Amino acid sequence: MLFGRKKKEKEAEISARKKAELLAEKAALQEEIRKLEEERRKLEEAQKQKEPFVVPEMEAADLENYAIKLKIEGRTEEAFACVQKAAEKGACNSQYKCGEKALENGDFEKAAFWFQKAAEQKHVSGAFELGKIYLFEESKKDNVKAYFWLETAELMDCRYSELQEYIEKANEEGLGYELSEFAEFDYEVGKMFFEEGIAYGSIQVAKKRLSSAKSLGHKKAAELYESVERKLEKNDPYFIVTKKYKGNNAGEQAANAAREYFMKRQFKEAFELYRFAADYIPEAKYMCAMMLIEGKGIPKDTDGAIFWLEKAAEFYLKKAYFPLAELYYEKNTPEALEKAKLWYKKAAECGDLDAKAILENKF
Repeated sequence: MLFGRKKKEKEAEISARKKAELLAEKAALQEEIRKLEEERRKLEEAQKQKEPFVVPEMEAADLENYAIKLKIEGRTEEAFACVQKAAEKGACNSQYKCGEKALENGDFEKAAFWFQKAAEQKHVSGAFELGKIYLFEESKKDNVKAYFWLETAELMDCRYSELQEYIEKANEEGLGYELSEFAEFDYEVGKMFFEEGIAYGSIQVAKKRLSSAKSLGHKKAAELYESVERKLEKNDPYFIVTKKYKGNNAGEQAANAAREYFMKRQFKEAFELYRFAADYIPEAKYMCAMMLIEGKGIPKDTDGAIFWLEKAAEFYLKKAYFPLAELYYEKNTPEALEKAKLWYKKAAECGDLDAKAILENKF
């Protein structure tokens, strides 16, 4: 009996020892597998790094978003490759970033190329940086171009504190044999803004530019300046409105008055007031666009409507997105359709069901 119990205890002990040995072997095997798996993963990662990164085929806006994701992951080179591809597809923010990168690398030729691409799409900082390149960099020095792009930045509401100082420097350095070119530039800009008229509130800008050209002895500018003066004195509604509404709440005052005129179907007066208020209030920018689309108070003007809807969209006025997309879609050019898709997307992201349906069916 005693012998039998000892035998069982001995067998249990052997079994426990074998079990422990098996568990230890299993653990060692699992550790070996883990190490092999880790080695395999490292080899795959190393292989991936050796393979050249291929920028995926995406639209410009999607490429910009993908670039942000890659940058967060620390893949800066791949991120910039996506930015560059987006720039080539016409994304102005990416074009500006390419300009910045080229500037960091001391490649002023390429920097000027990308900044100009961005500036031509109304990218204020692009115009500003391009002006500085032409003003300060010896290899690209061109005071007339510097003056042009710095003035362009100012006309696009650039708020850089040092901008005026740069413009004056470009002007001073450009005097002499380039004087006539400055005068001609001011004349052309003044004429352009004069012809745009009230729809863009451009009469005051025209007066400033023509005055500059006139002071430099430009005869045509002097003649056109007189026309501007007569227009302002006699019948320019925008000028009259600016005299009536003053102070910090001038925009609100004008917008309230515009609504009253609109309700009375006095559209001409309503538009004049909305145009004044548009310098202060996003909603007024939107109303200017709607009245230009419908031709209320002013002749129909699709480009003018796009201008004001984009201004409203810059202030994230969501209801501007869909009509802006529609106007671009109606233009039916490759560039316009690309912009239409962008604004339909923004409208859809804000919950516009019509925009979602159009994206599904037309793009």
